[in-house]
Amino acid sequence: MKIYDLDWFFISYDEPQSDNNYEIVHKLKNDVKRVNGVKGFNAAHKQAAILSITPRFITIDADTIWIDKNFGDIEIPDHVMLNNINYHWNSWNPSTRLAYGNGSLKMWSKNIAINMNTHEASRTSSIEFRDVDSKTMANVYSHNDHSEIWQGCRAAFREGYKFGLLKNCDLKRINGWYKNTTRKVSDAFLYGYYNGFRGINTNINDLDYLREQFQNENVFIEPNFIRFVSAARHLLNNEFNFDWPIPPNIYSENW
Repeated sequence: MKIYDLDWFFISYDEPQSDNNYEIVHKLKNDVKRVNGVKGFNAAHKQAAILSITPRFITIDADTIWIDKNFGDIEIPDHVMLNNINYHWNSWNPSTRLAYGNGSLKMWSKNIAINMNTHEASRTSSIEFRDVDSKTMANVYSHNDHSEIWQGCRAAFREGYKFGLLKNCDLKRINGWYKNTTRKVSDAFLYGYYNGFRGINTNINDLDYLREQFQNENVFIEPNFIRFVSAARHLLNNEFNFDWPIPPNIYSENW
């Protein structure tokens, strides 16, 4: 099975550079299809599965700004493919300066995608693709970008919430959100982490709500935001021995 021979889908919602990024993918594969504006991550991928002609298909997130030209040349022998497993290639996240599964290039089983639940469209704190098994493949073939502050904050909040909810203390990724991002983005991660750790019901899949929240400059000075961010710092410092400093309560793009 050659990757180029599968159907490719570009999944977009409201990402600022999505049109430009689609053109990047289109240059690699001129018959790439686009699923745009479908509310809910699971629902969008289910739509791709419905449209796919091939039994497996590739998805590319709309914040993908670079794909290795050799990605389409990858060949995977059919006899090693497992029917109940998806496959993904980790993507480089410039915010954390690490490569991992968020925003990765994914190869889906059409059957898995069609039959998964689309529960995340409701106002719950459910995590997309949580019940879908996925195997990490070798090498990094893509880079992502969250150049807009609100977009970076939204991505950071969502990842922080998942980390907190799952009691994840991956210090490399946590350290990446602290050291390599702006104050607002790192605080959005902490805000999400505390919400998740304490089990506060937040719809992390309502992208419209999260965009509006982080486009509003006042969110960063709201008492609850400041209190939760401070609590998350103390939580990480005390429970996981993570040396996350407590900065003064001022905001700048670099601190």
